[in-house]
Amino acid sequence: MLPKKERLSRVDFDTSFKQGRRHTGTYVTLVVESSPTAHGSVVVGKKVFKSAVSRNRLRRRIYPLLRAHFKKISKGYTCIVLTKPSCTQASFEDIRADVLSLLGRVE
Repeated sequence: MLPKKERLSRVDFDTSFKQGRRHTGTYVTLVVESSPTAHGSVVVGKKVFKSAVSRNRLRRRIYPLLRAHFKKISKGYTCIVLTKPSCTQASFEDIRADVLSLLGRVE
């Protein structure tokens, strides 16, 4: 999980989801909008994993990638990571590489 000051509120999430630019990868889609500070969220839907345990496990594995990226960047932006159903057949290393490549594109 991200620290409270780096999490998105419901209003900010909805605004960023509608207005943000989308970067698509093999396993995730990244929605990015410029912001004065860095904020983020990870969404793993029921279409990806039916079990809440599996959804939360993937979410908990992606959040540290966002946290580490926020520490490295100098400018702020809002970042939403949306997972795709193709995540079910992929290893976490493949998903990790996809997320990091998309975050690298944003800078």
